[in-house]
Amino acid sequence: ARGAWESFVEHTKTRLARPFGQKPSENANVHTMIGETATEIDLAYLLTEKLNATIFQGGKVKRSDAVRHRRDMMYVKTLLQNAVDKLFSTAGAHAILGDQPIQRFWRDLHAAANHAQWGAPAVAIFGRQALGLTPQPNDGYPPE
Repeated sequence: ARGAWESFVEHTKTRLARPFGQKPSENANVHTMIGETATEIDLAYLLTEKLNATIFQGGKVKRSDAVRHRRDMMYVKTLLQNAVDKLFSTAGAHAILGDQPIQRFWRDLHAAANHAQWGAPAVAIFGRQALGLTPQPNDGYPPE
């Protein structure tokens, strides 16, 4: 995601004016989107650092911590994917070309995000636990 953001910013600096419009680098909406996506990416990294510092400190991980960790990692994925999708959709038609770095970052993130580990069940499992319901069989977490 950071690579996508950096490549978008560098590419936008050199983009020419669009038909009937200004250069993207002079567009206030593009400025706002750059700021928002940088925030989403930074928040995802901060959350990941916090999770790693608090959950994986050796010893046995409790089910409640593992469930919360997977839920939070789902949100990390969502933050990163939303940010990169915004960047990619604003980068223009040339962004899809093979010589543009942003298309590789976009593809890599989407490929990783499609891994089963990042699936919605992680959020549903947290919801079941929050409601005090019995875990589903084979939900991937050991009992407390």
